[in-house]
Amino acid sequence: MLGLRPTFIRHATSLASSTRAAARATLANRSAQPSYPVIETCPSPTCQCSPMPEGLDIDHARHLNGTAPRYSQHLIISTGQADWKSRIEDEKDSADWGRLVADFKGLLGRGGEYHDPYNNIILGTSSFTGKSKDTTSLSAVLFPSFKSITNIPVQNASQSQSDHLRFLIRSLLLGESAPLHQQYDSSSIPSPLSITPITTPTILICSHMSRDSRCGILGPLLRDQLVEYIDLRNRQSQSQSSEGQGKEEENYIARIDDFYDSSPGVISNTPTDINMNININIGLTSHIGGHVWAGNMIIYIPPHTDISGTSSPPHPLAGKGIWYGRVEPKHVPGIFEETVVKGQVIKELLRGVVG
Repeated sequence: MLGLRPTFIRHATSLASSTRAAARATLANRSAQPSYPVIETCPSPTCQCSPMPEGLDIDHARHLNGTAPRYSQHLIISTGQADWKSRIEDEKDSADWGRLVADFKGLLGRGGEYHDPYNNIILGTSSFTGKSKDTTSLSAVLFPSFKSITNIPVQNASQSQSDHLRFLIRSLLLGESAPLHQQYDSSSIPSPLSITPITTPTILICSHMSRDSRCGILGPLLRDQLVEYIDLRNRQSQSQSSEGQGKEEENYIARIDDFYDSSPGVISNTPTDINMNININIGLTSHIGGHVWAGNMIIYIPPHTDISGTSSPPHPLAGKGIWYGRVEPKHVPGIFEETVVKGQVIKELLRGVVG
């Protein structure tokens, strides 16, 4: 019996090691097979792109995938400008949106009434102009809930404003009440707030120069490259159609800073005979982390993908946010075609996926 004991232990240890190895292999295999289409590299551009600025200290050594922050919601307040102080809340005495950011952080930050260390909420600003009715209120967008929020009161930090912020935090950011996520009773929303679904793809590019010059330089450059490519793509498509070389494809409209929260359609994966306009929101945003991997870009694809009542295949990335890093101007055509149009994630640029 004593002579058999070491053999049994060795066998048990070997079996346990084999089991652990098999489990690791299974997990690795699962992680290697995401629930969305992936391509390894970004295709080479088919048009002339702007050169990459020289002298930017971009980290090409560390592994990129997994560097996107883990978060439940991304709240972005519209400001109509493309740069802000390094700490946005430091502008609370000079800008309404600075005060709104400070108020949100006061409620959500450490020591705040709604602070939850296990529920990370990214709070930032954008160059979108917003859709609020007057100058005494602000607008914001929320992802991946895909909600447009308008008429957020900011005047005099009044009690009514505090009540509105608490309502937004409880209903949208912390999810304490469910009705706003799918079908909700609009009568429960305190006036004058308005909350509507976002059905338009939104592309955010970090441009926070006061925080880090790398994103400050690359952000506007990537935005301009994206707008230029969309315009070129539309002109080429129209030219080919007029010459009888192909069917009319979707006409993409770059909505620069002018946020469009409800579009007749979102994405079509197949060409059609009907000429359709598809809006794409493009905005610059404040710090989202990872300046060493500039340019930083987030693509939010809304969950609803029907186009003007026609049936089309669901977009493979519907309801998700795709975080890209180390984006250069030469990557812009490939990102638009592969990710926005076809719904494929580019592995070499990927920081993470949410949703």
